[in-house]
Amino acid sequence: MNVSPEGRLSLEQVKYVEVSDPPLLRAGDILFNNTNSPVWVGKTACIRHDEQVTYSNHMTRIRLTQQAGLPSFYAWQLHHLQQSGYFLARCRNHVNQASISTKYLSDVVPLRVAPANEQRRIVSTIEHQFSCLDAGIAALERVRINLKRYRTAVLKAAVEGRLTEAWREENTDVAPASELLKRILKERREQWEKDQLAMYEKKGKKPPSNWQSKHREPPSPDTEELSELPEGWRWVRAGQICGFITKGTTPAASKLHRDSGDVPFIKVYNLGFDGALNFQVEPTFVSMQTHTGELARSRLYPGDVLMNIVA
Repeated sequence: MNVSPEGRLSLEQVKYVEVSDPPLLRAGDILFNNTNSPVWVGKTACIRHDEQVTYSNHMTRIRLTQQAGLPSFYAWQLHHLQQSGYFLARCRNHVNQASISTKYLSDVVPLRVAPANEQRRIVSTIEHQFSCLDAGIAALERVRINLKRYRTAVLKAAVEGRLTEAWREENTDVAPASELLKRILKERREQWEKDQLAMYEKKGKKPPSNWQSKHREPPSPDTEELSELPEGWRWVRAGQICGFITKGTTPAASKLHRDSGDVPFIKVYNLGFDGALNFQVEPTFVSMQTHTGELARSRLYPGDVLMNIVA
């Protein structure tokens, strides 16, 4: 982990050992990651300064002859081989890990030799371009953070009514939300009564004389500690305006299929931070039989709202 995927030495996380005479790294040494998960075997970093650190048996130290030229020129070559999949295709696989032996590295892995002046120009160009890329990545990260803040600010302004202040000033004759809530509750009650009558009919029974009194209105929220709303708005509980609230169902693992199937099965990581569904992340599917059977309660329809309840 101390050799980054970008081919740099990082000492942010280190462990300590008590060794009387450890082999210390010095400027010009090349550290080659000889054991790792297959895709990471071959990560390489060049040591730029003398370091009071030693290294594990998962690392191979390469020390060039003085006549070979710039160590970083060869370190970048080895790191390129790792990134291009050269070591992935040639590593020796073990349980959960893979490796490249010192002998293989010494006798088989090909390295290019260029004139000393050209080595310096190549390394200088690489590091200049990578510095520009690092600056670009940092700038993009700042933009990403700022966009997230802007998105949050827009949503906050929207739910507080500040986005439509001018619209409300020009449209003063709009019915208040309290009237809309009355219609919603009336429709909920009518639907409840319809469902109750259908249930009694299915059982072959007549509804009792007081059956309508069993209906319970969803409770209104306590607004004492809630913020003030724009004129015409109204605080409600989700239960007052929703016809159906339920969490999903996960079938047995044997009924979940990767990469292909009849119906996409949405998991928590398919719901992005931007509120959009992304089926490209670990796509999972279920059969139509599972979809219409044990997952019938979890079927999604246009207008449904999904909220992540597990993190």
